[in-house]
Amino acid sequence: MNEKAVVEAVIFASKGITLKKLKKITGIEEESLKKIINDIYEECSKDDKGIELREVEGRYRFYTKKEYSDYVEKVTRRKYSKLNENQMEVVVIIAMNGPLSKKEIDQMRGKDSSAVIRSLREMGVVSRKRTGRSVLYNLTRGFRQSSIYEEIVSMIRGDANG
Repeated sequence: MNEKAVVEAVIFASKGITLKKLKKITGIEEESLKKIINDIYEECSKDDKGIELREVEGRYRFYTKKEYSDYVEKVTRRKYSKLNENQMEVVVIIAMNGPLSKKEIDQMRGKDSSAVIRSLREMGVVSRKRTGRSVLYNLTRGFRQSSIYEEIVSMIRGDANG
């Protein structure tokens, strides 16, 4: 069995997978997995590769490299790539603090967020969950699996170069 190929295939098929789950699925020891993941990361870092391996919130996943995203977008029609400034502001607030009520979002922004939240819900970026008498807004699973979310998380953590 080619362990590297197995790990690569499982990561590719997943929408993000933890080291623990990789170990459980593949039966490969954690130290070996870390070495294999590092090898895949190094391979994907080469200029002749269109994808890269990233770890976001403890999950490994393949992403399109930024310089090729315009081409991939034509195929996938990424609905999240067209967020305006107000929408991005709400997304960042929820990513940093969520789930939040509309009142909490409004307080952080200093203005009403009804229209922005509504548009984000229509785009599938934000979900709404009723808890007792209040409604909380959070980022959808689909959005959290997108490359733009990973960029936002990196920016929030200060990992972005620039």
